[in-house]
Amino acid sequence: MSRGAERIIRIPFLGREVRLRAVWPVSAFTLLDMIITLILLGILAGSLAWRYYTPDFSGQARQQAARAALAGGYSRLKLATASYAVDNGDLPAALQDLSPDYMNATVPMGDYTVVYIQGANQVTLEIYPGMATSGAPLATRTFDWP
Repeated sequence: MSRGAERIIRIPFLGREVRLRAVWPVSAFTLLDMIITLILLGILAGSLAWRYYTPDFSGQARQQAARAALAGGYSRLKLATASYAVDNGDLPAALQDLSPDYMNATVPMGDYTVVYIQGANQVTLEIYPGMATSGAPLATRTFDWP
């Protein structure tokens, strides 16, 4: 690095004039300045990049939550069937036999709603988001019943 151009500055100080010699560098950035700048830019990019490059696990979390609601709905149906059998001495002939004392056909479970649909010797559980029971279900399971 060259020493640059010298310049003499005269400043009046306590009634006398003081001469200061100042050196202004002529060259631009040094290697150390560039390294520090690159390190700071790397820290800034690293702190902001996670917003754009992190994987989206929210879809997997929604699927797991729907599966958990499906398992909860299945357990609730089995418990209602067992309670009906203990109270009445026989298995219910239809899902309507379980309503309203043991279980309803539409059951809210947290962020989801479980809908029970009876077929011939089968029951289908459908999971819907929120309280709405229209549109396509998030998850469906059919099993033999009773």
